[in-house]
Amino acid sequence: MLEKNWWQDHEFADTISAAFGEFLGLEAAATHRLDYFLSGFPGLLQTPEYAREMIAAGLDGLSEDQNEAAAEIRIMRQRRLTEEPRLKLEVYFGEVALLVAGDLEVLAEQIRHVIKVSKYPNVTLRMVPLSAGRPGMLASGLTLLRFPDEPEGGFVFTEAVGGTLPRRSGRDVRRAERAFARLKRCALSPEDTATALNRQLEEIT
Repeated sequence: MLEKNWWQDHEFADTISAAFGEFLGLEAAATHRLDYFLSGFPGLLQTPEYAREMIAAGLDGLSEDQNEAAAEIRIMRQRRLTEEPRLKLEVYFGEVALLVAGDLEVLAEQIRHVIKVSKYPNVTLRMVPLSAGRPGMLASGLTLLRFPDEPEGGFVFTEAVGGTLPRRSGRDVRRAERAFARLKRCALSPEDTATALNRQLEEIT
């Protein structure tokens, strides 16, 4: 189990901003997480190579050491999926994630990893196809964290330049819930998502 401030003992702790440290603490305490990303797979599903590629493509202008630190911390966070109490993870990603790559070998290994993780009992994976059109798209990435002491509440994070913006009001949580309900209507089933992942893997390997 990851403690709330587990990252403070990490050798790269000095690279973590106060805002990101707050997010890591909330993530460690959460019991249920919903994620939406249009053009990539979220951090809890990334391989080390894919994580480095995604971080390097960001707007933060990180040094090589900072990139390596961010990727390593991202992989350590994935222990929430396999260590008790396991985080319940529900992911929605856009079909474009299967089409955009800096390196096809990295993308192929990433898809293999996602296929494996999608079989975990606590993980649900759904792809939003391009055919869903505008209803299947949100203006930014979206994360909703839920906690054991407030199952109807939560903490919402939206993507922004330079990081994420936290929102906790009941109104923001309800808006996030509606957004995820719309994505679910537009997305493929977990079974059809697995079929699409395997099909794309065959095409690029």
